[in-house]
Amino acid sequence: MSKTISRKAVIHKLLEIKNGLKFSESKQKAINKAITDVSYRIADDCKVVKVSVGIASNNIDIEMYKCPVCGYMIATTPESNMTSKTFPKYCRECGKALKKPSHK
Repeated sequence: MSKTISRKAVIHKLLEIKNGLKFSESKQKAINKAITDVSYRIADDCKVVKVSVGIASNNIDIEMYKCPVCGYMIATTPESNMTSKTFPKYCRECGKALKKPSHK
């Protein structure tokens, strides 16, 4: 039976290795890339942002979600006359794994 390890534990272990040992610059870059790659795959809560949008001569406030890494705005809340979208798993701009905030 194999024991699984969480992605956050992998990042922690990589940081321990990086900080505890002396590596060449190329190996340090490889470890940094591995940490970045793993952290991008850990879904983080998006921030909820209220945005006022002008449609015809009216302003409608809609709820949008903001990527925690690059700030890309994701509109997913259905409002009057707007179609419903599913919440994306990844940011379209930077590729960061996303999750809908559990609380607003």
